Amino acid sequence: MCAGAAPTVIGPSCADPAPISNSFDPKASGYIVMLKSGTSAEREAIRLSKIPGVSVTFLFQGRSPMVSGDISPTALATLRCDRNVRSVSYVTSTSIAWSMPSNNRLEPLRHE
Repeated sequence: MCAGAAPTVIGPSCADPAPISNSFDPKASGYIVMLKSGTSAEREAIRLSKIPGVSVTFLFQGRSPMVSGDISPTALATLRCDRNVRSVSYVTSTSIAWSMPSNNRLEPLRHE
């Protein structure tokens, strides 16, 4: 997804998809995928990166684990039905203005 272009949202095929919160920001690109509590962001980042159309670039492991990156419309529909996904939000120009306790970490995903 490129900054500036509003993404296409394809309706998921499951009965209870994870919600998409906030509004698209044309100055930013990508999505933040909030994972269910107790889920390993590192393990999920690796697993989700194997889905065609998902490119995970960052992960956050803490009380609210999450991953972020670029996701195609088809992959987004798939992720919203994933058992470990709590919700999805658009990356915004203020997304990285979070204040995090020192025991949490935000780090790039290392592809090996």
